[in-house]
Amino acid sequence: MAQKNVVVIGAGVAGLTTALLLSKVPGYKIVVAAKHMPGDYDIEYASPWAGANYMPVSVRGTKAAEWDKNTWSPLEDLAANHPEAGVHFQGNRSKDANSTTASWFAELLSSNPWFKGVVPNFRQLPSSALPPGVNSATVFTSVCINTAIYLPWLVSQCLKNGCIFKRAVFGHILEAARPGIHPSNRVDLIVNCTGLMASKLGGVEDKTVVPARGQIVIVRNDAGKMMSVSGTDDGNDEACYIMTRAAGGGTILGGSYQKGNWESQADPNLAIRIMKRAVKMCPQLTGGKGIEHLDIIRHGVGLRPVREGGTRIDKERIGDVWVVHNYGAGGAGYQSSYGCAQDAGHLTGQAALSTPYLWDLVWKDLAVANNAVAPSQEDNTTERRQRRRQPFPQHTGFKFVQGRPKRKRKQKRCENNQFHFLVMPTSPDVIGVSNSDASPASTTSLQYEDYVSIDYTAEHCDKSPRHSSFLQLFDRSNRSYLTDDVQLAISDPNPSESWSKFPGANDLLSTEFGMILPSINLPYIADDSMLEEFQPMEGDDHPIDVEEPPPLMNSVCYRNLAHKYGEILRLYDEEFCVVPLSTDCVHNPFRVPVERCESSPFLLHAILAISSHHLAKKNECAALTVDMHNHWSAAVQLFSKSLGQCSPPLLDTILILVNFDTTQSASSPWGMHLTGALSLLEQSGVIKWYQRCSRTRAQVAMLVWWDITVALISRREPIFPLSYLEMLIDYDQSDGWSFFILNACPVELVMAMARLAKLAAIYEKTTKMEWTIFDRTPVDAVIQVVRDFINREAVNFDEVEFLEEDPDTRRNRFHCIEAWRHAILLYACRVFTPKQDVYQICHINHLARIILDSVRSIPNTEIIQKQLLLPIFLAASEMGDEHNRSFVREYCKHWNNVSRFYHFQSALVLLESIWSVWDPSTRDVYWWGAKVGMKDYMYSNNNGARDIISELLLG
Repeated sequence: MAQKNVVVIGAGVAGLTTALLLSKVPGYKIVVAAKHMPGDYDIEYASPWAGANYMPVSVRGTKAAEWDKNTWSPLEDLAANHPEAGVHFQGNRSKDANSTTASWFAELLSSNPWFKGVVPNFRQLPSSALPPGVNSATVFTSVCINTAIYLPWLVSQCLKNGCIFKRAVFGHILEAARPGIHPSNRVDLIVNCTGLMASKLGGVEDKTVVPARGQIVIVRNDAGKMMSVSGTDDGNDEACYIMTRAAGGGTILGGSYQKGNWESQADPNLAIRIMKRAVKMCPQLTGGKGIEHLDIIRHGVGLRPVREGGTRIDKERIGDVWVVHNYGAGGAGYQSSYGCAQDAGHLTGQAALSTPYLWDLVWKDLAVANNAVAPSQEDNTTERRQRRRQPFPQHTGFKFVQGRPKRKRKQKRCENNQFHFLVMPTSPDVIGVSNSDASPASTTSLQYEDYVSIDYTAEHCDKSPRHSSFLQLFDRSNRSYLTDDVQLAISDPNPSESWSKFPGANDLLSTEFGMILPSINLPYIADDSMLEEFQPMEGDDHPIDVEEPPPLMNSVCYRNLAHKYGEILRLYDEEFCVVPLSTDCVHNPFRVPVERCESSPFLLHAILAISSHHLAKKNECAALTVDMHNHWSAAVQLFSKSLGQCSPPLLDTILILVNFDTTQSASSPWGMHLTGALSLLEQSGVIKWYQRCSRTRAQVAMLVWWDITVALISRREPIFPLSYLEMLIDYDQSDGWSFFILNACPVELVMAMARLAKLAAIYEKTTKMEWTIFDRTPVDAVIQVVRDFINREAVNFDEVEFLEEDPDTRRNRFHCIEAWRHAILLYACRVFTPKQDVYQICHINHLARIILDSVRSIPNTEIIQKQLLLPIFLAASEMGDEHNRSFVREYCKHWNNVSRFYHFQSALVLLESIWSVWDPSTRDVYWWGAKVGMKDYMYSNNNGARDIISELLLG
C-alpha cells in the first residue's frame, strides 16, 4: 500500500490506542491532533478522570462485548510484562444491591457472564458469604489503570513508532485536512476519536452523544482490592465502587452516573455520600473509623461520552476525505479501547484501499499493455508451482458441498459423469473468462494468479454458505426490487473475508482446471482427469461411493454471472443509468447491452459497483457498501488487464467508473482518467469513433463534457482537443442524444465554456510572467456570443395555448438555460479580472442573483434542476446573506439524497469553507479561485516521478 497520511483527532484513550495500533502497520504516516493532551485536566477531556479498570458491563452477544473481550488480552499483557504502563492486576468483588442502577451492572453481576472464561479466577460467592442487603456477588481478577501514567505511556509508544503530536482546535472535522496539520500538507484519512465533542464537531454533530457525569474522590488510603456495588439508597444515578491505581496513583472512590448532566464542578454533598458508602463497604480504608480519616488527594469530575446505540465504529466519506469514527464508549473507554481500536484500524485499512488513486495503476499499465509479451508456458508453469507453495489466503471464496476423503479409492465409473462435488459461490462474485486464443493484452484469466494462489483442499474452505448481498435484495417469486420502505435482513460480511491485498482478490480463483470461477451456482462436474487420483489402494476392496448431490430444485442455477445478477442489470438499465442525465434518451451513453456484460467481466463489475452504491444508499444497507467496494476494486483490476485494445466494453467501463467516482466525491484525479480515455480513443483513430454508432458519439460527448467542466474550474486547457467538440456539434439534436439531454446545457454554451477554459489556462500562465500581457479580445468575443445567445425555450403568453408540450416543462428548460448562460458570464467576470471595482462587484452580485433565481424557478422535483450544480457553485460563492446560503444548502442536501451522488455534498463542504472567510471588505480580491485550482490539488506520488492532480468535477 502506498503511504497514507492519517490525522487522528483526539488524544484520549480511544485516539491514542487507535494511533498506536495504526502506527504498527506499515504505510501510515500518523498525526495525532487534539485540543487536550495527556497531562491536561479539563472537563472536555474525559480520559484523565476515568477510574480506568476492567469491569465488563456489556451485554452478551453484542459488539460491545466483543470489544471488551478483545481488550482483555492486551491489558493483561501490560499488567504482567510492562509495569511502566501503569496497569496492574487487582482482585475485584461485585455485589448486587438490587437497585434501579443494577440494570447497568446486569452482566457484571450475572452468575454466568460472557467474560467468566476471559478473566482469571472467576467465581460466584455463596449466599452464606453475602452481607445483608446483597442478593449476589462475583469475584474475579481484574486490572486497574493509573491514567496519569498510562496515557503518557501510550504517547511514548506512538512517538517511538513515528507518530507526530500537534495541538489543534477544530470547528469542522475537515479542518483536520487543511494544510499545516499534517507535515505532507495532504491528508488521506481522518480518524475521529473526539468523544463527547463529537456532539459539537462540525461535519459530525452527533446529537445522540450525551454526557454521563461521574464524580470521584481520590484518596491515599489503600483498599487492597477492587469493589463495586450496583446501586445505592442515595439515588438511582449513584453507585459505589473502589479501586486502587498502580504505582502509587491513589485509590478511586466513586461514584455517579448522571446522564445528561454537564456540571463540571464537584458536588460536596455527593462527595460526602461517596466517601460514606466507600468506608461502609470497605472498612479497612480507615481502619474501621469514619470518613474524616480518609486522606483526600483531590476531587474529580468527568463526563463520560455516552452514545445512544453504543460506540460508533464506522466510516463515511465527508467531503473528499474518508473519515473513520471511534467515539461514544461511555464508561467503557479503557476496557474496550483495544477492541474498538482494532475495528477502527480495520475500517481505516478499507478506506485506504478505497481512495481514487487506485486508478493511477490502471493508466500506468496502458503503455505496458500495448507492447505486452506473453510469458513462456514454462515460466508460467514454474511460477504457478511457486505460488502454490505460498501460504494459503485466509478466505478462498468457495465451498465444497460434497467432497471426497483424501484416502485413494477406486473410481466408480458412472454414466453421464455423475456429480463428484459442488462448488458454491460466496459474495462478492468475481468472474474471469478464459480465452486461449486471446492476445496477451486481452487475456485476463491466466493472469489472475498474480494476485492469489489457491490450494484445493477442503480444510481451507468456508464452513458455511454465504449468499450474495445483492441477491438477498430480491424476491425471486415476484422478481421485484426493494423500495425505501422495505426492511433488509442482510448481515455484514466478515471484514477479514472481504479485504486482502486488494479488495476482491480473495475471490479471484485460479483457472487451472478450466473452470469459470468462482462458480455461479452451477454444479461442477468432475471429469476423468480429476478422478484419476482416486485409485484403489493396495488391499482396498471398498469401491468409492459417489453420492448424489443435494437436489437442485430449491436452488437457482445460472448460465453466467450476468445471468445471476440479471435483476441488478435490469434495475441498472431502467433506473440507475438514467440518474446522471437530464432525461433518458435513445442512445443513453451509460446504458449497456446485457450481452456485452456477459463477455466483459470488468464492465459487469463496474455496473455492479455503481448499482450496489445506489441500492446501499436507497435501502441504508451497510452490507451493500462492502459489496460496492469489492466490485469496484475487481472492476478496476480487471479493467487494467484489458487496456491493450480499444473496444466498446472498455469505453463503457470508463464512463461507468468515472460516474461511480462522482457518486463518492467531486474531487478526484479526473485529468488522469480523461487522459487515459483519450489515449484509448486515439489508439483506434479519431475517424473510427467518429464513424461509429450514435451511442459511441454520445459516450464521447459525455467525456468531452466532463473534461470541459473540470478544466473550467481548474483553469487549465481541456485534455480533449477542441476538434472533438466541433465534430460532435454536427450530430447534436439529430443523433438520438444532445448535450442538453445529457447535461441540460445547450451545445452553443458548451462551446463557449470550452473556449473560456482554454483562455483561462493561458491567462493563468501570463499572470506568472513578468513581461507578458494577456489579450482579453478573445474573452470579450466569447462573452458577446453568450450575451447574444437566444434562448428559444422562452414562452410568451400568446403562445401558451398553441404549445404541444407542457408549458411548465418548457419554462423549466428556459430557466435552466438562463442559469448556465449567466454562470458563464459570472465565470468570465471573476477569472479574467484580478481586482474588481465597485461597479464590477455590483455586476457580479446581479449575475449571481439571476442564477439562483433561475434555479429556484425550477421545482426540485424536476431532474433538470439537478444538472445545475456548477452554476449554483459559482453563484453561491458570491453570496453573503443567509437566505441564499440556506437555499444552496437545501439544494445540495436534497440532490445528494435524491440522486445519491456525493459530489453535491462535496460542493457544499467547499462552499462552507469559502463562506467561512467571506468578507464584504475583501470581495474585490477574494473569490472561489482562492480555494479551488490546480495548484491546490497537486500531490506527488511515492516515486516522485510525476504529480497526481485532484480536481473538481461539478458538471
